[in-house]
Amino acid sequence: MESKREITTHSTLIIVSFAFGAFLVEFFQGVFTGYGYFFFETEVGLGTLLVSLGFSIFSLWKAFSDPILGYLFDKPKKFWLKWGQKYPWIIASIIPWGLSIVFFYNVPELDEKFSKTLVFAWLLISTITYGLFFSIFSINYFGQIPIKFKLDSERRNLQGFMGFLSFLGMLLGALIPTFIISYGDKKSYGKMSLVVFSLSFFFLLLINPGVQEKKILENSKLYTNSENESFYSVFKTALKQKNFRILLLISFINQVIMSCVGGSLHYIIKYIFLEEIHVAVYLYVGYFGGALLGTPFWVKIANRMKNTKKIFIINALIMLLTMIPMFFVKKLGLIGSSIFLFPFAFSFTGFWSTIRVSISSDVLDELSLIYGKRKESSIIGIRSIFFQLGVVFQSLMFGLIHQLTDFDKNTIYQSHSAQKGIIFGFIGIPSILLIILIIFFWKNYSLTVSSVKNIKNKMMKENL
Repeated sequence: MESKREITTHSTLIIVSFAFGAFLVEFFQGVFTGYGYFFFETEVGLGTLLVSLGFSIFSLWKAFSDPILGYLFDKPKKFWLKWGQKYPWIIASIIPWGLSIVFFYNVPELDEKFSKTLVFAWLLISTITYGLFFSIFSINYFGQIPIKFKLDSERRNLQGFMGFLSFLGMLLGALIPTFIISYGDKKSYGKMSLVVFSLSFFFLLLINPGVQEKKILENSKLYTNSENESFYSVFKTALKQKNFRILLLISFINQVIMSCVGGSLHYIIKYIFLEEIHVAVYLYVGYFGGALLGTPFWVKIANRMKNTKKIFIINALIMLLTMIPMFFVKKLGLIGSSIFLFPFAFSFTGFWSTIRVSISSDVLDELSLIYGKRKESSIIGIRSIFFQLGVVFQSLMFGLIHQLTDFDKNTIYQSHSAQKGIIFGFIGIPSILLIILIIFFWKNYSLTVSSVKNIKNKMMKENL
């Protein structure tokens, strides 16, 4: 049993303030991934292959750099003794991260002769800049969770608030641009990015109380035990653990599902429904309505069952069933699609938040016990490889599908095969991967209720 006398507890206000970090991640990511590929392919006119190549290079670079960043964040710094290990990085990254979105969406007018080369360079530089500050924030933010919130009860409460605020962030990240952007008006995306950037100052104030942490003591295990361990040894030890490898698979498939569904909505609006961007609000009502209502429901179920493996499998199976109607999105129409997006999002919120908090924290706890020290930044950096591979996979699949189905970005009237390709990218790819994940997770994930309890007891004895 966890002892409250030995573990710091946190007020609801602190938990909510911390959870706003998840809001920020999904808000910025919604603006970046929900519109980015579409923007460069259809508004800037860079071309499908170059856009896919650009986003793939960005994701591969991030997959390479994130583990190294994570490893460096775990190396002791003198400011740890005054400000804590992760807090300074989190706070310092928010404003430049928001500014990088302005850079991304303000592609200058370029000379026709060199435009494709320079726009491609702009795409690469702006995405890498965005990715750098996203990594600085997310590696340190998510690395705080298992260290700061050690009680299962707090983790489940945090899971609920993070789930709710994450989907609220996705909603606003998808919805706010629709009031500013017009299809065919490239400059309207730049105006939208300035509005998003201005909000980053507000997020900084909201998050600050929740992410503050204790100063690191100079003689602590965290400060003294990180000096001489090589990146290779950290990486090798993590990959030897079966449950961590399963977490990597979950991270990959979760990212593909989110990227495919979110990245397809504007293709469906413009090329399937033949509508303008403002009708996106109907889809968002169903999608985010289900997510926001699903969050408290799944937290109650999780608190009642207290079995992470079982609740995750239940979420995944329900989510798979809710995907079936979405194959018929063209026949369902705008209102019908909104209705059927509701149960999908309702189940997805439990699936997603269980990954982000409960499964990730349990796996990180197991690894901390194996290392004999906390290595959250390094491990989250390694996990980021598979998030990025998910983005690469989605970008390449969209590019391949568009080529094979004769998608034509210059007309809104697409062929039957191109429309089928859009729908397959939207829900076909996620469905196939989810089936694979359910089978693999059910057979191989070994962190049961009793094993998690034993890990926590051992960690308390070793003061981890």
